[in-house]
Amino acid sequence: MQNFVFYDEGSRRIPIDVDIHEIPARGKEPCHLHYDIRYCLVAGPEQELVISDESHDLRWFQMNQLEEIASEESLLRMGGRVRDQLSATALEKMRSKPC
Repeated sequence: MQNFVFYDEGSRRIPIDVDIHEIPARGKEPCHLHYDIRYCLVAGPEQELVISDESHDLRWFQMNQLEEIASEESLLRMGGRVRDQLSATALEKMRSKPC
């Protein structure tokens, strides 16, 4: 994604969620915790989606569709936090602001 803005509070970029999960041991690498620091980004219109090695399914959807397409607890938690913190007015304001 190249055309987006961060949701921020003033001049500070605040993470929306931190997901901590265990990565099992593999080869010489021992079992360890992995931290996903998640930020809210608002995409500009007509963004091209590019699937990477970490993507299994990638598509645009409306926030109110999250529960229909995702069942993973951490994604639903993050979606709830985004909804709680953002209003339609704030989203509209961020869409008009450059990166």
